[in-house]
Amino acid sequence: MRLRMRGLKNGDGVRKRQKSLAALITGLEDDIADASPGLEIASPLKSALSFRETVSPKSIQKTKKPKFVRMATSKAEMLAKKNRSIAEIKAPAKRITTVEWIEYRIDQYISTRRGQTASLTILGLVLMTFGGFFLKAVRPSTALRETIWEAWTYLADAGSHTSLVDEGLRVVGVTMTLTGILYFSVIMGFVVDGIRAKMDMLKKGKSKVAEQNHTLLLGWSDKSISLIRQICLANASNKGGVIVVLAEIEKEELEAELESQLRANELLGTRVIFRTGTPLLSVDLLKVSAHRAKSIIIMATSSGEADRSDAAILRTVLSLKTLPELSGHIVAELRDIDNDPLLRLVGGNDVEILVSHDVIGRLVLMSARSPGLARVYSALLGFEGNEFYFKAWPECVGVLFSGLAERFPDAIPVGIKRKNGEVFICPETDMAVEEGDEILVLAEDDDTYKACPPVQIEVGRVPVPPIKMFSQERILMCGWRRDIRDMIQLLDAIVRPGTDVHMICEEPIASRNKSLLESGLDTRALKNIRLVHHLGNTAIRRQLEKLPWSSFTSIMILSDQSRETDIMHSDSHSLASLLLIRDLQTRSLKSVSGPEVKPNFCKCISEILDPRTQRTISTSATILKLSEFIQSNELVSCILAMISESRDVRVILDELLGPHGASFEVEPSTRYCEVIEKVSFWQLAKRAMTRGDILCGYQIRDGEETILNPEHKDQARIWSNADMIVIRNAENATHRSSLSCVNAEDFERTTKSRQVKTHFSRKRLLSAIIHDVELGRNGETGDDPERSSAMKALTSFAEDDEDGNYDHHLSSFSFANRRPGVRSLIAAARMLADELEHTERARNMGNESCEEVDEDVSVFDVHNS
Repeated sequence: MRLRMRGLKNGDGVRKRQKSLAALITGLEDDIADASPGLEIASPLKSALSFRETVSPKSIQKTKKPKFVRMATSKAEMLAKKNRSIAEIKAPAKRITTVEWIEYRIDQYISTRRGQTASLTILGLVLMTFGGFFLKAVRPSTALRETIWEAWTYLADAGSHTSLVDEGLRVVGVTMTLTGILYFSVIMGFVVDGIRAKMDMLKKGKSKVAEQNHTLLLGWSDKSISLIRQICLANASNKGGVIVVLAEIEKEELEAELESQLRANELLGTRVIFRTGTPLLSVDLLKVSAHRAKSIIIMATSSGEADRSDAAILRTVLSLKTLPELSGHIVAELRDIDNDPLLRLVGGNDVEILVSHDVIGRLVLMSARSPGLARVYSALLGFEGNEFYFKAWPECVGVLFSGLAERFPDAIPVGIKRKNGEVFICPETDMAVEEGDEILVLAEDDDTYKACPPVQIEVGRVPVPPIKMFSQERILMCGWRRDIRDMIQLLDAIVRPGTDVHMICEEPIASRNKSLLESGLDTRALKNIRLVHHLGNTAIRRQLEKLPWSSFTSIMILSDQSRETDIMHSDSHSLASLLLIRDLQTRSLKSVSGPEVKPNFCKCISEILDPRTQRTISTSATILKLSEFIQSNELVSCILAMISESRDVRVILDELLGPHGASFEVEPSTRYCEVIEKVSFWQLAKRAMTRGDILCGYQIRDGEETILNPEHKDQARIWSNADMIVIRNAENATHRSSLSCVNAEDFERTTKSRQVKTHFSRKRLLSAIIHDVELGRNGETGDDPERSSAMKALTSFAEDDEDGNYDHHLSSFSFANRRPGVRSLIAAARMLADELEHTERARNMGNESCEEVDEDVSVFDVHNS
């Protein structure tokens, strides 16, 4: 009995296993069929499995196996199977149904502000109409127009239905009230959404600017705050103006930066409007009314590569050129001077270009070689103090330039602008003002000066200028600028041969040479300078101790290009370098001269980027005595603002800041007056004019004050503690005529009129000519007409001399061997006069380009006639 029950149980288990096995095989067949469609598979189980009591399976009939059977195992196959299953469930319709089309059109219509307003209006009218009909049905005796009005009251006022008594009216009133609550909730939602969108648009600076004759600033950099401050100063005389800024930075961030650096009273009535957008798009340019602006300033980015920044400026100029009726001129700041020709080609006459790095590099070089020059340019550039103005004065027509100074007591004439647009700065003294010409002056404002009757000025005796002795220069340049190639080329053009230029920075020496070579500068082609490279950080003492500090004649601390993106860090590094360099110089000088000797520091100029650093420096007397500082970003901002206000200023700045032409110089007062002589500013100006210089102001030694166009020019004082600020044109020949003089009388007359007969010139020139023609030979001293003419030319230089005793040359004036003609002798004298005058007067960039006359006397050989 137990065996039978056990057999039954075993049979039940076998049947369960058979069923599960059959289900498994069926599932495998389905998977194989899905994975390999079209493949027929013969089932190996044609009959059910049965077992005996011994639980031994029957033999399975063998069938022909398929050639290839593969299960769906990869993810791609499983995903394909799933997609096919989904497609079989519901296939999308190929044509758009009417319901879908209506829903889509309604969504599109109500997504716009106009569609929302129209939809709400129509919905409100429909609700009022239906409500009126319902009330009419409940109370037929009332007119339809009254029921419609009553329906509106239920919609608009949730408490209107409380006074109803009739049940039908109550139902309609409650329904209309609930509907009105929902309706006005939707309206409030749309209103709030519209107000929020408008506020967001205003907050993000997306709205349109409706202004004209405004100043448009495109882009944002570390110079923008200084530029805005200068434009506000320019607009102060007009009681304010409008500045519009378009940049890719958020408006809130720009406003916060402006408020943190400029107080409200510093804006001087000028409104500053910020908008967010890209200057490369014409749509954004029209949004800020670029076509109505009086001037457009395009700022270069401070970070990134220079070529990328200049390329963005080029695209911005192209976008501006596509605007209709562009009325204002464009001022573009470039970072690489090599991109200047391309931008001029694209922009044409509408664009004024300023290569900021090139200008600052020239200023650094000029300031390093002429102490006090950095303060002059800081006082001149910008709208604080005196500025340049052009104006025509009919009463001055026919007046020579040398006679203009006494006609303008409140200004300083510095040039003439011809009616054809040509500008002459520091022209020849005999240039006359013609009809239609404008006089260029340096004045406080355009309404603070006027032409007056001339004032009689007694010039007095002009002192002989001291002879400047030249020595070999050794210049130290700390830091690596992007335009270092241009600075080296300019330095090579203005220094004397044999000058050593030491360069120290963290840039590898091999990388420096490669960079210079790739920029087109072969150091082997330099004529006057020799480059000496040093590797090190100028803020680390042990890396600076190896330099010969006692031998440097001038030092330039430049803003390194690796730190220019962080202006505060760059300024901190420059100040640390300055303090460390001066300390090392002090130790070196005391070790040579003794510990009790006060060190006499060489000239030093430091480049500062952040105006806030300059304000901090100005409060420290100790740091101010160590070096002069040039605020590169501040000066660039001033130049951009001046050009944006007047395009004519660009011509002036190009010459004053350029490597050639007129330039500012700082001269000791002893060049124009004696140490204890008491003279007026006007007398000094007339004395300076006799030497081709224009006196513009003065600086007090050991002080920070620079005074341009001073008041009370007629008051006499002692100038022993002052240095004079003059404009000098090295290319002028106002003091000499050409070499076309043919007789002794013409030579004498021209030399007298040009006032080159100083004691120094007469004595040196006469001695040189006598020596050169081998005067003093014994013998032949008879009467010779050529000898008499030659003597007349030579003695013209001895006229009015204090000692005037040249008789020892007269008795030995012989022409026995050379017998030079009068013309060749005069030509030699004129060439020597030119060389002397060049040595005395043409001090271009510190006068190092001049050469000693004694070295050149021998080249003038008077040949036989």
